[in-house]
Amino acid sequence: MLLKKLQADMFCAIFILNITLPLQQNKLTKGGLKMKGYVNELLDAKGRLHLFRGTAHRVGWFLAVNYAHYSHNSVHNSVLIPAMRAGIAFEKSFLKIIFPAPRLHYITTRRDPATLKPKVLYKSFGLGEKEADTVILLEPMLGTGGTMMTVINEISKAFNPKEIVVVSAFVSKQAEELLSGKVQILALSKGHDLNDKGYILIPDSYNPENIITMDFGDEYCGTYSH
Repeated sequence: MLLKKLQADMFCAIFILNITLPLQQNKLTKGGLKMKGYVNELLDAKGRLHLFRGTAHRVGWFLAVNYAHYSHNSVHNSVLIPAMRAGIAFEKSFLKIIFPAPRLHYITTRRDPATLKPKVLYKSFGLGEKEADTVILLEPMLGTGGTMMTVINEISKAFNPKEIVVVSAFVSKQAEELLSGKVQILALSKGHDLNDKGYILIPDSYNPENIITMDFGDEYCGTYSH
């Protein structure tokens, strides 16, 4: 059943939605996954917990399917790390699809609202962990990229991975440039600008002049203050 579901999702993603997935060796979706349908659904669901959560799960499944296609599910020593809180939205999809099963760890960071500098609040791993061939890091929003650099440093010290794959819904231009050559990025939508608070600016597909921001973790967990 899982194989049939995976095959059906790949068919839907590649043919029905008529998109191209340029998955090349050591490269994940070079131009990003231009999935306007999912982007629109996430924006439309903003402020509606049940709807947003369901959409986030489907986005996670889509990204997991494409990761499996990229890796051919051939990595026998992998670690999955959802960045809490937002990363848990994609966690179950990746655990269902990735085979062999990855080890599972978590990390929590907080960005200072004034300086935008990150701080690690919690991590379930430390120095001396068993090395990993691939670490898959789930972080739906890549803003300034500074927090991700901190997380990558922690992961590199703990697991010494041959490859780090960051899975996101939205990625800014600044983050792309900062992380270039350091990780592979699998994303729903790339190339976004940031506001002065470091939040990703997402143009509304229905009205490009309407620019939207969101905190994916707040939307998914229902802790927003709209």
